[in-house]
Amino acid sequence: MDRKWLYAVGGLLLIALVGGGIFFLGGGDEKDTSAISEEERVRQNTLTLAQDYYENGEYQRALDLVDSLLIKDADDEAARSLRDKIIQTRRQNEEQRSLTNEEKRRSEEQQQDELVKTLSELGSSLQDTDGRSQDEQQREAELERRKQEEQEELERQKREAEERRKQQEAERAAMEQAEREKQDRIQNLIKQGVEAMEDEQFIEARGNFDEALSLDPNTAEAVAQKGESFFREDETSQNNIRKAVEYANEAIKIDPNLWIPYNTLGNVYSAQKQWENAIDSYKKAARLNPENADVLFELGKAQYRMGRFDDARQSFEAAIHNNNQFVKAYLNLGFTYRQLRSNKAALNAFQRAIRIDPTNDTAFFQISELQTVLGNYSQAIEALEDAVQLSPDKAVYWRKLGTLYYRQKNYEKSTNAYLEALRIDPDDSATNYNLAKVLIDQGQADKALDYAVKAVQLDSDSADNLYILGKASEETGNIESALQAYERSLKVDPKYLSSLVNLGKIYDEQGNYDQALKVLLRAYEIEPNSVTVNNNLGNAYLHAELYNDSIEHYQKAINRKPGATLMRYNLAIAYIETQQRPKAINTLSELIKIDGNYWDAYYKLGELLFADGQADQARQILERLLEKKPDYKRRDKVEQLLS
Repeated sequence: MDRKWLYAVGGLLLIALVGGGIFFLGGGDEKDTSAISEEERVRQNTLTLAQDYYENGEYQRALDLVDSLLIKDADDEAARSLRDKIIQTRRQNEEQRSLTNEEKRRSEEQQQDELVKTLSELGSSLQDTDGRSQDEQQREAELERRKQEEQEELERQKREAEERRKQQEAERAAMEQAEREKQDRIQNLIKQGVEAMEDEQFIEARGNFDEALSLDPNTAEAVAQKGESFFREDETSQNNIRKAVEYANEAIKIDPNLWIPYNTLGNVYSAQKQWENAIDSYKKAARLNPENADVLFELGKAQYRMGRFDDARQSFEAAIHNNNQFVKAYLNLGFTYRQLRSNKAALNAFQRAIRIDPTNDTAFFQISELQTVLGNYSQAIEALEDAVQLSPDKAVYWRKLGTLYYRQKNYEKSTNAYLEALRIDPDDSATNYNLAKVLIDQGQADKALDYAVKAVQLDSDSADNLYILGKASEETGNIESALQAYERSLKVDPKYLSSLVNLGKIYDEQGNYDQALKVLLRAYEIEPNSVTVNNNLGNAYLHAELYNDSIEHYQKAINRKPGATLMRYNLAIAYIETQQRPKAINTLSELIKIDGNYWDAYYKLGELLFADGQADQARQILERLLEKKPDYKRRDKVEQLLS
């Protein structure tokens, strides 16, 4: 009995100790819960939620919650400590996980369940004891009552724990919803800011970006777009450039994987012609956002500026791959292919641009330029006519069209095109020069003179302009003015061939043969194979009675231009003067074959044949002359030879 009694007393003591511990633990929870203020409870829940975000690797969300606590109390050590831990963990890119509140709750419930089980087993053991006394029964009843109370207390604690868990989950959900709403608001503000920026409402745009940053100062996109707004507002302002760079670099510190600030830096460097830095920045932007056609397009432009044409080609083609309706990319691709000497590929790029945008005059103009290079003048004219129809106020189109018409010897259309160009831009010296040249070729030197004078007035240091003034003056009979203009042209460019040739011709016509030969020999040094130079030298030598030199240069000219008739006639004269009658006869005979209406050649050949004793052949030539040209100016002399 004593031993049983001791066992019973020991059991009661064990139950009392365990029960007291339970009540202590339970009572302690209740006391702590009631002592915590509402503000402190929110703080602890915020820290708990931040801790959860941290443990799940959502570092930015965790930092946002911690920052909200530090804004209220910068000395909150727990918040500061958690913030430092989050920053360190994010930098080291280590993922540390701890038990969630749910797992802790389950562990606590499991411990409580085990304790209840232990108490139940202990109670069962005590009930099975034999020889219980009345006191023992009372004690057992009391023990059973206390056990029941303890179980009820445990159930109450479990209910309270469950309620706390649900409350925490509700608070967490509310905070998550608030965070989602905040992020949605931030994104909407950024979107509105970008739209305002596209409309060039830069102050409004920055207002939206600033409001977004007031909700979250670490929103990298808002910082980046704010920097972009300063650049777009005025890329020439040093203050705007400085702010654009500052905000771009700040955005990169917040989020180095955001493409926008790199693109802004690329734009800044491009505006300052720092092409290497621009290329580097655009490449980073393109690497982070490879689907953005605009970034690739800007990269291609910077590479083109650096002369890296094959790299530029790849960038423009990548931009087109991302956006096959990107007209500007097709245009720049065409320009790039031209630099790569791939004219057919360039032509194809410009034609593709037109298929997308049939109103793009630049593409038509470039097609005309390429067709001209390829020698397809009719197609070049057709494309340029489309260009001027689309943009009739671009003087360069009319000027180029006038040149194409001139090459086709359509002088009337050429004149009209140049006049249209001058209507748009009357002070273009090249157009005034071209129009003067066309008018001279049409025999309208008097009209040409006005445009030649205007060309020189606009640019008196142009050898071309001074030459055309000399030519117009010469054609209108003002030889002195022509000489002055040609000489001024040669002061600007001593090797200007046309001025040398025409100046030499005038000196020759004036009988100043020494001066003529001096000038023409300078021309000969520059272009020894020129037909005009050799012909004019032949004339000057012929007039100076230096016949052998004359023969040499006439032969060179005829070799380059076998169909020339006047040069052959003059060569025959030089042969006659050097007593080379057979060569003269042969030269005149060839001349008549080339031009059956060269009447002086008939007359001179008849004279030579009579002098050479070939009377029958001479008669045949002269009779043919009178037959074909009854009113020949020297008919009386022909008849005298035939009589």
